[in-house]
Amino acid sequence: MKNGSKILLSFIIGALAGAATGLLLAPNEGKVTRKKIKDSITDLSNKTKETINDLSEKTKETINDLSEKAKSTFRKGQGIKGEESV
Repeated sequence: MKNGSKILLSFIIGALAGAATGLLLAPNEGKVTRKKIKDSITDLSNKTKETINDLSEKTKETINDLSEKAKSTFRKGQGIKGEESV
């Protein structure tokens, strides 16, 4: 697992643990506490999906940029090679 994945997973686990602990220690009825936990998990899940989608898009953009640079460099190399044989 790469460092970025480990950091994201650690953040998610820490956020869930912190939210659950805070809600469980709050002086509310069980029904209210369970709803708050459910809502917190839903919010965190949505934020996590959004972050993953953003990272995925940035990764795709980076790959496309690198691909274009590689193609350009290859074309330049082909041009240089062709000039030497003349």
